[in-house]
Amino acid sequence: MSALDKIVKREWEIINPSDECYITGEGESLAAAGLLLGRGNYGLRDKDGHEGLPIFLLGGVDEWWTKTYGRTFVAYMDTKPYLDIAAVLDTFRYQGERSSMNNIGKTAQRTADTLRIKAKEA
Repeated sequence: MSALDKIVKREWEIINPSDECYITGEGESLAAAGLLLGRGNYGLRDKDGHEGLPIFLLGGVDEWWTKTYGRTFVAYMDTKPYLDIAAVLDTFRYQGERSSMNNIGKTAQRTADTLRIKAKEA
């Protein structure tokens, strides 16, 4: 099984210090959504606890992305996958009600909206 096989379309928990929340997606668009949503401070794991995206507090995004997908994150973004990433962010949901000041759902919505604007400009 390759690293690509690990990231299939299903629900992923967003590993963060605030509220329990989830997004649904697969492959590079899922990883990009998680990366953009938390700016490297959030990771993703599935219901079985398998890591889909590590937390990059100290960097290492390009190394991980290249090892996992065979190209850098920048090279992926150069393909203009904006609508695919926005579609993943649109699946955001909280488990229960939001309880923290950190509104990850609003960030997901704003990021998705920004990506849709970029798609129109591309």
